[in-house]
Amino acid sequence: MSELVHEIHSSQLRGYRTCRRMWDWRYRDNWEPIKRPAPLEDGTVWHKALEVLYNPETWRVPLADLHRFAQEALIAEADRQRTDYLHRAGKYQLDEEEALDYGERLSILRSMLVKLCRSLDRSAYKPLFVEREFECPVVDDAGNQLHCVCKECIAQYRKHNEFPDSYDITGQFTGLPVVFSCRIDAVFEDREGFVFVTDHKSAASLYKEDSVIPELEDQLPSYLWCVRQNGYPATGIILNQFRKAYPKPPKRLQTPGQGRWYSVNKQQLTDYHTARQVFERKDNRAYRHGLYNDYLEWLKAHGPEYSRQFVILKTNEHLEEAGRNILLQAKEVIGEPAIYKNANQPNCQSCSFQLPCLTASGGLDPTGDLEAGFVKSEPYYIQRRRQS
Repeated sequence: MSELVHEIHSSQLRGYRTCRRMWDWRYRDNWEPIKRPAPLEDGTVWHKALEVLYNPETWRVPLADLHRFAQEALIAEADRQRTDYLHRAGKYQLDEEEALDYGERLSILRSMLVKLCRSLDRSAYKPLFVEREFECPVVDDAGNQLHCVCKECIAQYRKHNEFPDSYDITGQFTGLPVVFSCRIDAVFEDREGFVFVTDHKSAASLYKEDSVIPELEDQLPSYLWCVRQNGYPATGIILNQFRKAYPKPPKRLQTPGQGRWYSVNKQQLTDYHTARQVFERKDNRAYRHGLYNDYLEWLKAHGPEYSRQFVILKTNEHLEEAGRNILLQAKEVIGEPAIYKNANQPNCQSCSFQLPCLTASGGLDPTGDLEAGFVKSEPYYIQRRRQS
């Protein structure tokens, strides 16, 4: 990664489109909550496990070993986050409610990993690499490099060249080159030799199989565009969705119904493997007489899904449009865009900046709220590089 550049990331652009006030505080001033919403951030922990699971160097080891390696990475990242959280919050240990939340989240992630390993098809794809960064220049339609003269770029330029603060930079500095930077979760190759940029997402619920959302969202096409700009022959995109849930044993009834001690309610979050083991071990008579057969067949064919994969193909025209959108947004964010809140329920419900935003919305200075509840930090992508 080049040092003297102004990096643009898809998360920054998404933040800019979501709420400019939040974007200004989070991505330009680098305010970060002292106390994050939870002592464990599921997505980061899950990605650490998948980074190890899809490591090309260990892809062909016995599945039990592969699961163990991934679980060790998952637990290590969870422990690191807990330690970091306690340090930031000035605590010696998690309080009771936080400890319960932490334990439940970790249990779900470990069970998700078990479920994924059971269904892993290592003959369909092979990983070529994981967690690799790409960057490409942002240029206009005439091929001219976009440059930035924001205060961060000026400071970076002065520091690199050891200029004193009083140096008059007017007319001497044309700006740092603007680049689009992204970190790819993985790149897979299928049986036919086609290469796919791969992104992992965990969510409370999965997109429907016929959903157009994966086709419409702009993050993945921007990744593919960037990879192609680097001359990498990627064919398309794979979106791996993972449900933040795992198969649980069927509910035991208080009294038997139709000869069965266990529920066959189709709304239960279980699966064929888990349910069959419970029925066979704990209600063997009903199992041997076939009283669970219909339910087990339904689970096998239509049971709850815990992961879903979308394969997305984009034409050259699609990718050119993705690059053009990045250019248009980059021109705005490196300039002096108007800063205002974009208040609505989806944006505000989980926003960390609710208190300073309320203060600012009342025409008051939110600096005190920011200094009390937030700390200045390095950009998240620099922190991530250091951790890697």
